[in-house]
Amino acid sequence: MKIVDSVGVTYVCEACPPGQQQRGAGAVVCEPCPLGTSKGYQSIENCAPCQAGKYQDQEGTLMCKDCPNSTTTVLLGVTMLSDCVCKEGTMDVNDAGQSTFAVSKECVECTEGIRCPDGATLKGLQVGQNVTGFSGPAILEGYFSWSKEPLSIYKCPEPFCPGGRPGTCQGGRLGPTCSECAAGMYWANDQCTVCEVPLKVTWFVAIVAAFVLMIAAYYGTDPRYRARATVKECMSIGTDLMLAFVQNLGILSAVQVPWPGELRVLFEFSSIFVLNLKAMGFNCASHGDMQQYVLCAGVFLAVTGTLPTLGALSHFLPSLKRRDLSWNFYKTICVTGKFLQSGFTTLCNIGMVPFMCFLHPNGTHSILKYPNTFCNSSEHWAMQIGGTVVLLLAMTHFIVCAWACHQAPVWSRSTPHRLVGIGFLLANYRPSTWWFGLTLLIRGPLLSFPAVVATNSPGINLTMMFFVLQISFALQLYFLPWKAPILNIVDATATSLFLMLLAISLHLEDANRSLVVLELVGVGVYYVSIGVIACVWFVSLALLAWQRCFAARREPKIVNLGALPDANDVLSAIELVTMSLAQKTDKQKEFLLKKMSFEISAYDLRIVGQALDILFDDCELRPVSQSAAGATARLAAKRMSQMTRRSITYLRPSLQKELEEEAQEVHADTRIVGAAGALEEQPEGVDAEVEVRQVHSFNSSISSFRDDAL
Repeated sequence: MKIVDSVGVTYVCEACPPGQQQRGAGAVVCEPCPLGTSKGYQSIENCAPCQAGKYQDQEGTLMCKDCPNSTTTVLLGVTMLSDCVCKEGTMDVNDAGQSTFAVSKECVECTEGIRCPDGATLKGLQVGQNVTGFSGPAILEGYFSWSKEPLSIYKCPEPFCPGGRPGTCQGGRLGPTCSECAAGMYWANDQCTVCEVPLKVTWFVAIVAAFVLMIAAYYGTDPRYRARATVKECMSIGTDLMLAFVQNLGILSAVQVPWPGELRVLFEFSSIFVLNLKAMGFNCASHGDMQQYVLCAGVFLAVTGTLPTLGALSHFLPSLKRRDLSWNFYKTICVTGKFLQSGFTTLCNIGMVPFMCFLHPNGTHSILKYPNTFCNSSEHWAMQIGGTVVLLLAMTHFIVCAWACHQAPVWSRSTPHRLVGIGFLLANYRPSTWWFGLTLLIRGPLLSFPAVVATNSPGINLTMMFFVLQISFALQLYFLPWKAPILNIVDATATSLFLMLLAISLHLEDANRSLVVLELVGVGVYYVSIGVIACVWFVSLALLAWQRCFAARREPKIVNLGALPDANDVLSAIELVTMSLAQKTDKQKEFLLKKMSFEISAYDLRIVGQALDILFDDCELRPVSQSAAGATARLAAKRMSQMTRRSITYLRPSLQKELEEEAQEVHADTRIVGAAGALEEQPEGVDAEVEVRQVHSFNSSISSFRDDAL
């Protein structure tokens, strides 16, 4: 605006009205806002470009237009409706939408496994670039789709799907989950490699070696049961513990968790012990998921049938019969059972493999261990039949073992030769926990079962495995089943570390799918923990009130986790032991000492020592000549001579009555016996007063003992 006054001519800047701006300095006219901009108020500022999600295809407007639903813009100042593209997380699947002049957009939500930025299109997914020129949509790592069906996403349980463009697999692998190499090739050095002749020969040699090992296993097995573990047995049991540990790790490796690189390598090694042999060139011995599964399942069926067959054939070979090398029936059963016992976890896992179906983002299901085989296909049905046969074998083995454990105490006394047949089940455990092998048998299928019921929820899978291991850990700590104390420490340490690994695995898993269930489990664990402690407290309070009100003296069974042995039975057993020892000769006693030194279980020998300490200290049976100081490694409880006043008050009436009745019976019996003895043994003329004095002396001793006891 031009102003003329007494001073002269000057110009004052005025704000342009809404929808207009001053294009340059010194302009005397406001012009309409250009395309892609707007201004809704009077100001001296320029028109603002349209923000994300808006466009303007007219000049001089007060505000920008909104893009249609589910669309936005990737740049500022957009001038055309066609520049509105699908929002992040959605994709334009309309072929007409690929044209820059088209305005029609069909935005659909991107499924799991696809990265869809703003402006994602179906064509951009196929070529790796969208219409705006920016980085386009891509298949995420761990997922796969075919080039012809780029929106049909498959999930890869194995780390061979690098993502990117559809149809991309790592190292030349094939299939919708990149889980196998072509026929005649195997996976080595991060790529599919042609099977060489030496590798094929190796698999043939492995089959022959397995046959030789079965024969050697028979002659190398010592089925005799020893209560105390030798160093050789400790090494053997340690091997069993290590095998069980790596089998558990092999089961854990199948859980769909993004394991770190080094841990993934270790898990791949552990998976070999659950017969995941792809990394060892198993593809060269058999191609195709169904063939490989049948071979893995057939290992247990073949060995279980071959060992008894070899045992039967050994009786038809004269050379073996002359050398007394024919296979014994019970020892053959032991070797067969040892094989099933050692691989029971793997046996159950293989049987459950066909029933572990996980969900792909496109709605189809695949077998977790053989992801290229889809569930409900003809191959899957065949594999389920094989898995059912394997599970029947496992169930039969467990039932036979349970029956044998029930009969073992009787067999050990009546037919000890039968224990040879179940030596595989008893050999590692203490005589008092001979049945503990059943708990480990149950643990095997329970660790694999979560993968069947919660295949698509790794968090729930890991939580269920954690509970199974926690219960097993508690039983192991309570019973201390292994024969050598050091083995119990090693087993407890290994199990606790495995529990720690499961806890770390829960942290690695994305709990979005299983968050609700995990929340319920967490809340349940919280309240159950508080409830168990509160329940024990209230039960103890109720029992205390019951004892006070009804003057009950016996401790409830729940306090001692069962009924305590009757004191009379214990005393009778001590008397029998005393009589048995008194009847033994010096040589027999020396033999007994040697047997106690070398044959009795370490735990049982300690229990015997503790029992003697209890008799010496708590019951005051230690000879006076022996000093009690340093004689025992336990805290002596309240002794009999130091009983509390309340206990004496309670015991006095009943004990006094019992002693008086016993004294009367002894007095009467003594008089009768004394009179009979006097008539038969004493010569004529002996005064009968001598017998009377002996009777009175005995009665005085009884009275003195009664007074001391009271």
